[in-house]
Amino acid sequence: MREVRLAELWREMAADSFSAAGGLFSGTGHLRSALSRAYYAAYARVVTSLLQSDVVLPSRGNPGHRRLPALILNNLKGVSGARAARVCGAIDTLYKLRLVADYQADAVVDETDARVSFSLMGRVFKDLKEALL
Repeated sequence: MREVRLAELWREMAADSFSAAGGLFSGTGHLRSALSRAYYAAYARVVTSLLQSDVVLPSRGNPGHRRLPALILNNLKGVSGARAARVCGAIDTLYKLRLVADYQADAVVDETDARVSFSLMGRVFKDLKEALL
């Protein structure tokens, strides 16, 4: 029962970050924050799916970012290999964009980066929603 509640909490965090990313992207000029929220929304959506697939999370409460691709490829129930690979690719790109946005102050982050991150975030949500249908 605890895992069901955790999955719901992660789903709520994913939805909140999805909404925040959209708000930050739409004309506010906070592109770095939009990229960061887009990654976190996708990350939280993947964690939701992992919990729904009966994956036990580490004691700290969430999987490490670098471990996420292996968890996606090996543990998501109802997700085909091609879909899992697509989610993996999206998560990988989002993570790299987030690292640039959050830790490389001299890097240029532009609207194209934000559009790409927003599109990839949407792809993760769509692929994982369709997997549950």
